[in-house]
Amino acid sequence: MIFFFRYLGNHLLILSTLSYGVGIALHAPIVVPRSLLYQLLTLITLVSLTLRFFNHRFASILFLGIAFILFGFIQGDRNDIRVLDHNHIAGTATDKETVVLIGNVSKKVSNYGDRSRVQLDVYFVRTDSSDIFTSTSGKVLLTLKDRWPESIHPGDSVAILAKVKPPPVINVPGTFNYRKYLAGRNIYLTGTIASPAMIQPVKDLKISLLSKIKYAIERQRSFIEKQIDGVLPDRTASLYKALIIGDRSSIDPGNLEVFKRAGILHILAISGMHLGLLAAIIFHVLSLVSGEV
Repeated sequence: MIFFFRYLGNHLLILSTLSYGVGIALHAPIVVPRSLLYQLLTLITLVSLTLRFFNHRFASILFLGIAFILFGFIQGDRNDIRVLDHNHIAGTATDKETVVLIGNVSKKVSNYGDRSRVQLDVYFVRTDSSDIFTSTSGKVLLTLKDRWPESIHPGDSVAILAKVKPPPVINVPGTFNYRKYLAGRNIYLTGTIASPAMIQPVKDLKISLLSKIKYAIERQRSFIEKQIDGVLPDRTASLYKALIIGDRSSIDPGNLEVFKRAGILHILAISGMHLGLLAAIIFHVLSLVSGEV
């Protein structure tokens, strides 16, 4: 067994692939909050890196394998339509309904010319049939028929008047299942915002440490986007944003068609090649820190 782990320690790609596959094979409908599993995954990964830093190689490899198993378990569940709890935001509307949502902007806003798309972590909701706000949970994908207010960034708390409804169902075999795609991202409601006047900042809501870290990352993506837009022409900036922060929303449809015809559209996505280069850089830096190189 020790020899086996020593072998895997020298072949981390094999270790991560096997562990990830085991996690997917073992996955089952998750009955605990997924955020809790992500916190556990983060903790196990930090333990592995700490042990590696102090040259506890065997224990570090063991925790790294556990981390990839847990990651595979979580990812395996993403393709399942989950059973939602009774206070989930998805229970708010079975058809189009006007609601007031209070929550946090959870992702960098994507701009598509004369419209914007934003993802909201919702904590309170008020419907047309109620005069009070009720506690809720979940995510909503909203489209604004205008440019998003520049003063509101990822992580900011807002109140939004919107019309929401479940994603459309397309019953044509072999076509893209948009509803299932969104469900894989824990989104069960979409909606529209009539104008920026329907968006108002509110007092910051209490959020978890993991959410604060997530929002901080999205804020950095927004910051990088502004820096790119400030120094490059629109056409060039749109390509750089796709390559650096994974945002293809501002690329001209004609340019996208050129990439499609050339068979190189994958270059504009955060692909395995990009992640492989990032992993190689991180591995090299950690090796230098631990004195192995």
